[in-house]
Amino acid sequence: MQRALRLAALTIWLGGWLAAAIVFFWVRSHADATDLATLPFGPLDEYEVERLGGKATVYAVRLNHWLGGLWHGRPLAYTVAGLSTAAAAACWWIADGIADHAPPPPGATPRGRRH
Repeated sequence: MQRALRLAALTIWLGGWLAAAIVFFWVRSHADATDLATLPFGPLDEYEVERLGGKATVYAVRLNHWLGGLWHGRPLAYTVAGLSTAAAAACWWIADGIADHAPPPPGATPRGRRH
């Protein structure tokens, strides 16, 4: 089980970084006219949003604008690389936890010697 999880971690990490490299070199630039994250959101827009929904709504719109930018263009490559690294690290960490709690082999003494 531990070996399978470590193999899965390695596969996730390599596959994610390969996909990130493909996305990074495939896209020409981050700016795209149809991308919602590239639409201007200036002080007048913030004022209107704050007037309608309050300051918390302004922060929510800013967060939405930032998150929307992570899924297009070159930032998508960074997002894919980061998420694959996090998932691979989680698999590796779980595999290490399994190794710490693995039962001893049958017939082993506390020092690891056999009778």
